Amino acid sequence: MQKYLDFLYNYFLTEHYDITESLSGITFNSEHIIYLIYLIYFFIFLITCIILILIWNIILNFKLKKFLMGNDAKSLETIIRNNLQDIEILKAEKEIIEKKISWHSQKLENTLRNNFTIKFKAGENSESNQSFATGFLNDLGNGVILSTLSIRNHTSIFAKPIKNYKSVVELNNEEQEVLKTIKEEHKKLR
Repeated sequence: MQKYLDFLYNYFLTEHYDITESLSGITFNSEHIIYLIYLIYFFIFLITCIILILIWNIILNFKLKKFLMGNDAKSLETIIRNNLQDIEILKAEKEIIEKKISWHSQKLENTLRNNFTIKFKAGENSESNQSFATGFLNDLGNGVILSTLSIRNHTSIFAKPIKNYKSVVELNNEEQEVLKTIKEEHKKLR
C-alpha cells in the first residue's frame, strides 16, 4: 500500500517520474493512473453523499421527534383517524342543517311580513281619521288587505284577497297605496 501511495505522490509531484515503473509486479501506464484518479474521485463523492444522507437522516429524525413530542406513530394515526371520522360527522350535520335552512326558507316565503297600515278620513262627513287600510302579505305577494270605513256611528270592515300583488276586487286609493308600499318593501328584502 505504501508503494502505491509513494507512486501516486511521486507521479503528481514530479514531472519526470517513469510511469512504467513496476509496483509489486504491476506495471502502470498513464491510462491506469487516470482510471485510479477517477476511482478516487468517485469514492470521495460516494463518501460525501453518505455523509450528507446521514446528516439529512439526523435532521429528519430530530424534526419527527419534535413533531410527535411524546406521541408515537400509533397515537398520531389514531388522531388522524378520529379527525377523519369527525369530518364525516360534520358533513352529515351540514346536510341536515342545509335541509332545515331550505325548509325554513320555504316557510318564510309564506309568512306575513312587512305589514303596512294607513289611517285616513273615510269621507267629508267624517270628523276623525278612524278609517284604515292594512295589508298582510307574504313574500310571494299573497295575502289580504283589511280596511275599515268609519263614518259617524257606522263602521264597515272589508277583507280583500291578494294574489301575486293583485286584487280580484277593486281597491280604493289607500288600499292601492298599502299594496304598493308592501311590494316595494319585499323587493328591498330580495
